[in-house]
Amino acid sequence: MEAPSCCLLLLALSGALGPALAAPRTHIDTADTTDMWETGFRLDGHLVPTHYQITLTPDDETFQTYNGDLVIDMEVREEARKEAREEAPKAVREETPMEVTWDARTIILHAGKELFGFTRFPIVEEVDVGPLSVRSHSHSPNDGQYTIRLDEPSLLKDHKYRIFIKFSGKLTSDNRGFFRVPLKDGANTKLLAMTQFAPVHARRAFPCFDEPSFQATFSLSIVHPPRFVARSTTPVSVTGPSGIGDGFVMTTFETTPVISPHSLSWVVTDLDCMGHEQDWVHTFHRDGSAVEDLHAASKALLKLLYEYTGQEGPADVYQAVVPLLDRAEGSSLGMVAFREEAVLKHKQYKSPVRLAGMLSVANALAQQWFGNVVTPSWWGHAWLAVGFSKLLEYTLVDKTLPELQMPERFGVMEMMPALAADSRASAMPLTSDAINKNSEILAQMGILSSGKGAALLRMLRSMITEETFQKGVQYYISDM
Repeated sequence: MEAPSCCLLLLALSGALGPALAAPRTHIDTADTTDMWETGFRLDGHLVPTHYQITLTPDDETFQTYNGDLVIDMEVREEARKEAREEAPKAVREETPMEVTWDARTIILHAGKELFGFTRFPIVEEVDVGPLSVRSHSHSPNDGQYTIRLDEPSLLKDHKYRIFIKFSGKLTSDNRGFFRVPLKDGANTKLLAMTQFAPVHARRAFPCFDEPSFQATFSLSIVHPPRFVARSTTPVSVTGPSGIGDGFVMTTFETTPVISPHSLSWVVTDLDCMGHEQDWVHTFHRDGSAVEDLHAASKALLKLLYEYTGQEGPADVYQAVVPLLDRAEGSSLGMVAFREEAVLKHKQYKSPVRLAGMLSVANALAQQWFGNVVTPSWWGHAWLAVGFSKLLEYTLVDKTLPELQMPERFGVMEMMPALAADSRASAMPLTSDAINKNSEILAQMGILSSGKGAALLRMLRSMITEETFQKGVQYYISDM
């Protein structure tokens, strides 16, 4: 590789990531705390999770509600700030003397409105020392947060702590978070319960530090009926009796590598699965003939991705076809959901529909690397993830079906819509540290960031050649 070209790519990428890695954290906006979900509540940076242990137990076979047991290991990385009473939130101002560092007695997690049942006091302990005294705990569904208050300012820099939380949750019906979809399969009704957490929906399944920079390892166990299978980001470690009666079993998975909460995924279903044990790709389906093309295309495209990136992704990719999914595809590490109406189906479908399906599959699989294996530290820099995925989408389909002339189609299908979106007064910049609201984060994942981001990367690729660009991408992924 020519050194100047390689440096140009790496400098461009590191320059885009640099502000994200150094972005300052903000605590609760004290001017208006009536609805932090809308005003842009972000976690403080002094508490950092290192490991989650999650056990989920459904109330019954319908998987409408479940009970959760959560253990979070965390470290204090920064000195707690000393806040003047008039600068602190009202509830803290009333309880806390001016000289006390209020952050040192407060633990705040994201917790969506789907979570409930926080009836038992959480246990907070300092590792290798003992339990701390908990004064109060509260869940604010509209604010999207769960707060634990300690009696004393006990959270000290470089010390390690562990939280034990019991909660309950409700599966969603909007295909985000932990959702359930009943599916007709002939005369039977089967169930698909799976997750789609990106970008801000892990908090709807379990309390967590739901920001991409708060990375940790995860250990997951799921209790389910024996006729269901459970799969997750990592391979199954063991399946055995759950101990709760009714013949339910517990599937425990291997601990994940260090990942962001939105990259964690799981699925519980009694649908049939296409794919052999030694395959990379496994497709849950209710009509095998309808997903044969999808399954074959996924296997071919995933093989190309391994070759292009030079990096291992998830050991297995589980994918499911979901009716009325609100987007063409959604991807977490090892788990992909496709909108039933958007993916490849059968030979009688016209060419434009099949092309759109192929692009959708390529994009979802590219997200396994860009957005999961490599993740921006904040969503204000999401264009790197969605832009790379979009560019790789066209690159992979071009390698698979060169007769479709995908490079020529890119300008019409991606650049023109992105430029049209960019011309609106409401258009957001590609990179911004001011993005905090849910609506702003979701907008950053849209056509402007993906199309314009891909166009910028495509321009850079044309400057330094395809071969050099690919090697730079490999260095970029391996260095993250």
